[in-house]
Amino acid sequence: MEETDGKVKNKSREQQQQRLSDGIIARSKLLEVGVKLDRFE
Repeated sequence: MEETDGKVKNKSREQQQQRLSDGIIARSKLLEVGVKLDRFE
């Protein structure tokens, strides 16, 4: 029982990491788009 509980905690931690990296990727893409828009003006 304790073993599976540890696995569940690990899984949620992995999901948090994934969400963080997804957020960082999305932010960098937005920055790239913003830079391109600045160049067009």
